[in-house]
Amino acid sequence: MSPVVAVVVVVAALLVVVWRWREGRWAQWWWPVPWVLTVVGVPLCLADVRHRRLPDVLTLAAYPVMATALTVAAMSGGGATLLVSAAEGVLVFGGVHLAVHRVGPAQLGAGDVKLAGVLGAVLGALGWASVAVAAVAAAGLSAVVAGGAQVPAIAERVRRIGPPSRLPASAASPKGISRAGRRPASATSPNDAPGGHPASATNETYPPQARDGPYARRAIRCGVPHGPALVVAAWTCAVFPGVGSGVVPS
Repeated sequence: MSPVVAVVVVVAALLVVVWRWREGRWAQWWWPVPWVLTVVGVPLCLADVRHRRLPDVLTLAAYPVMATALTVAAMSGGGATLLVSAAEGVLVFGGVHLAVHRVGPAQLGAGDVKLAGVLGAVLGALGWASVAVAAVAAAGLSAVVAGGAQVPAIAERVRRIGPPSRLPASAASPKGISRAGRRPASATSPNDAPGGHPASATNETYPPQARDGPYARRAIRCGVPHGPALVVAAWTCAVFPGVGSGVVPS
């Protein structure tokens, strides 16, 4: 994703936010939160997609920015309970992701945990239903993307490997085997190495480029960033709040 694409995505998302605000789909005082979430979330997604990491300069800076937006929303009509709910969302949503990170660091990075804390503030302000919906939606979205990313790599690997070579008819026929059940010295198997030691069927049958090519390594180490899924799930809940949300039309 290039910077130009990122700017286009930000502008398009902000237009959706303005449209929802002008249509009165949620309270008028809520508008700073989805606005800031859009401006902050897209650079985070861009960094995670391009570099497979969420730098502290973005995730940590998002905390005071989002806190300011929530404070403005609270002072504009949301009330002090909005800030209390946001703080609870940080603890719950961020705490759950921290627990997952502790159990499987390879599955969820530390940057995702820090990002979850910021997004938890928005989801907590929306209500506990949004916290649960965003968690399930983000996990499902990452799973779908991970499955789709594996398909081209697996298909390319299968194409490079090709069908296994078949044994010649002489080796497969009973004549190639002695009465004692052993193969005579003159009858050699295509899987026997020149030195008389059996070679691995994988090394003999499959070409080296299929075993050690870029697509094979990609199929083994196919990592999908979880940050974009978190941002998309939280942004959807913030801009399209549903049943159980405290953000109601004014």
